Amino acid sequence: MFLSVKWYYPPFFKIYTVAGFSVLYLSVLTDIYDGTIYDVFTLPFAGVFLLVNLLFFSLDAFILSLFGGITGFVAAILLANTKKMGQGDATLLLFTGTWLGLIDIVRSGIFTALVFGMTFAFLFVSKKMPKEKLPLAPFLFIGVILNFCL
Repeated sequence: MFLSVKWYYPPFFKIYTVAGFSVLYLSVLTDIYDGTIYDVFTLPFAGVFLLVNLLFFSLDAFILSLFGGITGFVAAILLANTKKMGQGDATLLLFTGTWLGLIDIVRSGIFTALVFGMTFAFLFVSKKMPKEKLPLAPFLFIGVILNFCL
């Protein structure tokens, strides 16, 4: 996680980024092992990150964080209507949008979709499709890492 934070960022932003990665990583673990994402990880921290943006960064960062959370949540709700993702994925995207902000949640979503598509194509071609749904959180985690690295 520390490798994704560029060395020239201010120390508080490094803590902010590592804390966001930690919450996302806990959600990845629970999504892989239990198939659920617990709201106790995502919802309180979405509020905390929104408040941190308002108090410690700028009003612009707060607005981007607010609209990022709204964008992630609305996208998840639209996808949940297709029965492809659950309520935990919606709160995870709400948290991720609040943590990253509007621009970075869109970029992370694009990277997530690309990684998911390549994985799905590989599993389909190799005829090793799992019987249950693929969890979203690991793909989102990879998409966020790609967003920070690229």
